[in-house]
Amino acid sequence: MPAEIDDEFVTEWNILSQPPDQPSITQGCNVYTRLMGIISKITKYIYPLKAPLVDGKGLIRLDQVKEIEQDLERWRTSIPDHLVQPAKESRFFKQAGWLRMSYYSLQLLLYRSFIHYATPVSVRTRRGVNGELSKSGKTGLTPHNQKYYTYAAKCLNAARAILRTADNMHKGTGIRSAYWVFRERSKLMKFTMYSIFNATIILLFCVIQNPSDAANDALIQDAEYGRKVIQELTGRSLTAARCCALINVIHLPSYLT
Repeated sequence: MPAEIDDEFVTEWNILSQPPDQPSITQGCNVYTRLMGIISKITKYIYPLKAPLVDGKGLIRLDQVKEIEQDLERWRTSIPDHLVQPAKESRFFKQAGWLRMSYYSLQLLLYRSFIHYATPVSVRTRRGVNGELSKSGKTGLTPHNQKYYTYAAKCLNAARAILRTADNMHKGTGIRSAYWVFRERSKLMKFTMYSIFNATIILLFCVIQNPSDAANDALIQDAEYGRKVIQELTGRSLTAARCCALINVIHLPSYLT
């Protein structure tokens, strides 16, 4: 990892110490690099080229999901205080926003395979044949199926968190800001663009699959922000143009708009 020292403290002859009351901008880069180390484990366990078979079916092992959850939690608790919730005028504000966005994006990748458990069929199954919980309070599901439903809910929460973080980062500056345009050329921006796209698609999927859900208005509002971000950048980004073309194929039923 690079030394957590700003350029102004690196001279031609020596590397000076970073003042204790002035955190280095490099520290956030190292925190981000450690987070990206977890994505390789998600790819290996959740999206392998050849998934291990159980009774002829490729299944995700819950102990591996739990292991990645613990890795993400350790990373979250290791974030320095100045990168947790800095003020908007702080030079760390956008860096902290990118870290939150990346964290929620990895959560989305981790739980995305379980999102279909949030469909009406899965909800009815969770509640039983008559659509009600038993008197004992048991759902009739095996522990694995109950955990799948929980993961589906976590995927939905991560999707909403991605869009709310993006909204908070760019509120008052506009989504066409120079920061977005510059970052669009980097791998980080493409990763973020796909995160916003995936989050938007997941929210639209949940709305369409659960048309009578009381939370749909809030989900549609969040999804529309994601659609707006991508739409606004289509003229400057090939990545955004591709994502926008896919999103525009999805049309909500009239009674949901």
